[in-house]
This record gives sequence, C-alpha cells and structure tokens, in this order.
Amino acid sequence: MTLRNSAPSWPSLEKFASAASTAAASAWLLAGCSAGGSTVTPSAANSLPQLASAAARPSLSFAAQPIQNAIDHEVSFTPFSSAPVADAGDDLTVGPDGNIWLTVSGNGTIVRMTPKGVSTAFKYTSIGQSLSITPGPDRALWFTDIYANLIGKVTTAGVVTTYPLPSNIVNGCQEDATMPLGIIAGPDGAMWFTVSMGAGGSLSCNPGQPPEIGRITKTGQMTFYSMPATPIGISPVRITAGPDGKLWFTTATNENGSNLGVGSITTSGVITVATALAGAVQSHDDDYLTFGTDHNLYVADTINGTIIRTSGYAAAATFHIPGGLHPYGIVPGPSGTLAFSTDGNMLGLMTPGGKFTLFPVPSSFGNGIGGGMAFHGKSNLWFPFNGSHGSANVVRATITL
Repeated sequence: MTLRNSAPSWPSLEKFASAASTAAASAWLLAGCSAGGSTVTPSAANSLPQLASAAARPSLSFAAQPIQNAIDHEVSFTPFSSAPVADAGDDLTVGPDGNIWLTVSGNGTIVRMTPKGVSTAFKYTSIGQSLSITPGPDRALWFTDIYANLIGKVTTAGVVTTYPLPSNIVNGCQEDATMPLGIIAGPDGAMWFTVSMGAGGSLSCNPGQPPEIGRITKTGQMTFYSMPATPIGISPVRITAGPDGKLWFTTATNENGSNLGVGSITTSGVITVATALAGAVQSHDDDYLTFGTDHNLYVADTINGTIIRTSGYAAAATFHIPGGLHPYGIVPGPSGTLAFSTDGNMLGLMTPGGKFTLFPVPSSFGNGIGGGMAFHGKSNLWFPFNGSHGSANVVRATITL
C-alpha cells in the first residue's frame, strides 16, 4: 500500500533551560555470574519448524490526505506474519546474517525472519518475555527478558545461551522487582544493559537490587554500576550508544512524579544524569532514544506526545507531534531525518528542525506499532505490529525519496 504526501509543513519548537546533575558511579563485580550461562541448541523442542509467512500483499497506490509533510516522498507498506509464533513482541533488529530478529511476548522465544518473510522460532524457556534485542560484537543477537530476569544471546544458527541476573525478590516484593530492559553493544566490545524498576517499583521495598546499568562480556561476566542516590528513585530505561564513546539512556524517577530524564555512562563506569528533561513531566517504558546524523540525541517522549532534541543533559528543543499522537520507537531515517512510530497506527518522519510527515499504516494489518524499529538497507524500515486483530505482526515500510 503506497501513500504519497505533498502538503506543506511547519515545526513546533520550544526551548528550555539547561538542568543537569552529575554523580560518580560505584561499581561492583557480580560473583558467580562469570561464564555461568546455560545454552539451548536448536532441536525439535526449541526450534519450531521453518514456515513460510503469509504472502506479501500487492501494494496499492492512492493519494492520502497528509497530516503534515516535510518533503516529497512515498512510503509503501508490506505486511508479514511471523508464524509459527502468533505474536511479535516489542522490538526487532537486523542481524549480521541479513535477517530480521524479533522478540516475542510471553513465551520465551526469539524469532528469525528472512527479508522474504520466512520465520523460524527459537524457544529458550517455558516462561519468559524477551523485550529488547540488538546485534553484538560476536555476531550473536543479544536480548533482555523481563519475566525470566536474564540476559540472553542467540547465534544466527539459533543456539541460545542465557545468563540469569541475581534474584531481585526481596522481602516478598516480587511485583516491584527490578528487571533488565534495554540493551546495546558498547565500543569496548561488551554489551551494556539497563536494570529498571518494575511497575510500581519502590526502592524501600527492594533494597537488595537497585536500578543499575549492567555490563556483560561475551562470556557472560557481569559488572553492575549503581545509579546516583539523587534524585530519589531514578531508574534507567532504554539505552543506546553515542558518537562520543558513551552509552546514553533515558531515566524515570519513579518515586518523584515519574519525570523523564537522560543520562550517560562511560565504559569505565562514570554515570552522569539529568534530574529531568524540561517539560517532560512523565516517563514511560517506551521512551526510546537515538542519535541523529547531526550527532544530537533524540528522545521519544511517549506520554507527552513530543520528540525531544538534546545535545547533552537538558532539552534543547521539543517538538509536538501533530494530532496529539504519542511516539514509541525512533531511529535515524533517510536524508538526515528521524523515523518514528506512534499510536494510532502511524509511521512518521521528522527533520532535525521539527517538520513532520505522518503516514497511516493500513488498519487491516492490525492495531498497534511496537517500539522497536530497524532499517534493512537505506530504504526498508521494519517494525513489529500487533496483528491479533489483523493480518500482520511485522511490517516493512519502503521509503522512496
């Protein structure tokens, strides 16, 4: 299905004052987690039969009424089904083998999909929910599991190895436990991940496993770096690698009104955080972040319906998405733009100056774009989709400039 926009556009810009605080990190090496992972190799029990996806539908072309348009371009959408798994999860990435790798909600499985839509599922546990997934320096795909409380990796051949985090059930407060959430490859050859406070999290309830930034080597050795003591209850959420050699992450201040902020950590473990991004009064676990080709950091402020641009620890500009939509995932797009997903089944492009183009994803595909997004080549953007009420749970958007 091809949509073409050709209407004028305008930015929405607000500037804020800088507000940032710094803190030194305290690190401790986790005993007993060195090379202590378990490995699952593909078999009849954990590698489901390779099944062809639903055939890609022919694209239909029609003129769409644009909400707002930054440049003259076209987007065509192609749906895929990730059978034999019924529901794709929150995230996907492109692996070193050129395939699409997806997390899956609720059943301890990672899915590999070829660009033509042929899927294979790799099951690593009976109870789990893989959340974030990203390529590692060892050509494996690394992921977090928020239910099984582990970091995992899967080779392109489907061999899964898991590394459990320490138990975070303290004084019976399991529902408030911390969990591994975001993960990214660092410039030091290790994987870096966030340990975030769960829903309703309380540091007073769960003093044994505070929110932290974790580092794991290719062999499974973990190191944890504690978040600063102030502001109270600060918790890291999503994480990405910066052009400055640091790892950057969004933060939620769960015990102080859930303010959205950003922070960074050096590969030696020094953490710097902002108390909050100006104007971002609430946070969400879908507050993705990415660096643009201009080297600025862009944050998808889900609850407040904005994309925030910053060159450091305070908002430099905030851009309100037209129509009151709320962004989820965000990645660098073509020609210096940012590509993002929103509620309301929208795919968007934004220029660094805050001009938007929005494309509606056909409602027949389903209802709900996931947060993870990845380009395969220069023009094919893949993202997960909730196909429980439609035909697709993975969609490829082909962008023609």
